[in-house]
Amino acid sequence: MREFRRVHEDCNLNDLGFVSLWFTWERGRFVSTIIKERLDRGVASLNWVNLFPGFEAKWCLDSSFEGMVKRWWEEDSGSVLCKLEKMGHQMLNWSKFTSRKEKSNRLVLEDRLNSLYNQDLSDEILTEIMEVQLGLNLEAEKEELFWEQRARVNWLKNGDQNTSNFHKVAVVRELIGDGILWRAGSGVRINIWNDPWLPARENNRIPVQEIRPTWTTIDQLIMNGDSTWNSELIHRLVDDNTANRIFSIPIFESRPEDMLVWKYEGSGEYTRPLDYGIIKLNFDTSFIQGKKLATTTVLARDYKGEIVGAETYLFEDVGDAFVAEARACERALIFTRQMCFRRLIVEGDSLSVIKNIKKNEEDKSVLRPITHHIHQLNLLFDEVTYSFVPHAVNDAAHVLALEGRRRMVCGNWVDGVPNSVRIVVVKDRLVWNQRI
Repeated sequence: MREFRRVHEDCNLNDLGFVSLWFTWERGRFVSTIIKERLDRGVASLNWVNLFPGFEAKWCLDSSFEGMVKRWWEEDSGSVLCKLEKMGHQMLNWSKFTSRKEKSNRLVLEDRLNSLYNQDLSDEILTEIMEVQLGLNLEAEKEELFWEQRARVNWLKNGDQNTSNFHKVAVVRELIGDGILWRAGSGVRINIWNDPWLPARENNRIPVQEIRPTWTTIDQLIMNGDSTWNSELIHRLVDDNTANRIFSIPIFESRPEDMLVWKYEGSGEYTRPLDYGIIKLNFDTSFIQGKKLATTTVLARDYKGEIVGAETYLFEDVGDAFVAEARACERALIFTRQMCFRRLIVEGDSLSVIKNIKKNEEDKSVLRPITHHIHQLNLLFDEVTYSFVPHAVNDAAHVLALEGRRRMVCGNWVDGVPNSVRIVVVKDRLVWNQRI
């Protein structure tokens, strides 16, 4: 260690210090066991500090940053050191401008999202909600990376992770877009060539080499007199296989509105929209076997599919995953009682727990104390129905459990659930629309 310090002195390397959290290593989840230490330090010479007074890893998440760096470098014809010095100043000036722009953009997105959630749902509203949420996700990624760098948590690795973080946001956008499918009604809103409207799990767009601009929307492919497909025209525009896929789409005489739906239905057991006044609860847990820790979650939604409450709760010394799931169901009822809801549909993806709660005979399993308490809690409500659902149906609750564990949130999400959960909830609404 003495020799290591001497190297620092000989090379005139100075500790850069830190901003925000003083520690770079942390272990333990509870006050009695938590350990925090500052293990690593960033060092640099004074010349380097003056040259790059504050490079931010989050800059790499901006899609225009790489191009500007290349342009700044190519436009200057001086020496390498002069170019580096000038680029450092250009980066700082650019950062000041973009920081103001990011704050303004985030406020605009948040205001727009709140406005959208207060409107009646439609295909256009759902699509815009997803776009706004993804924009907020990217801003959140920048903010999180900013504070991670300040805390010196793996900051040397962030250079490699920046592209990955941006790519993840782009992949989420692509996956959501790929899962949306138009269900034909009147056909006036569906573009023949650009929109996904052919029935199937894959390849939902018209596979043609030449777009015929004379025909733009699919209502032009429907015979006005008897509400049937214009087979002669369709065979002129597309191949036989595509034509047969089009002919398999039913046309209703009432000509309802075109609707965006979610094409991936998993097992086909997705629940339908609720009656007015009924609250649907989805419970789940994130269980760590080695530490016997369970983060339980409950997500409450109304008859419109909108979130009306959410909670994550931490349990210690949990025996196994079945006990964790039962605790999650128990917490769901306690939380709902506090929210003063009266009529409930409770859904979970643990078949054993649901069966134990629903059976009439005395429970002799390890879950007995918990199920007994659940039965007592049932008496506090006007109506409670329990239902087992596949994991895919319970995805929103599962994502919330993971977020609760990651962020160590124990209690009510009073400021709203993370965007990762909202994206799944929006997907569920699309599925509900499809089943109406």
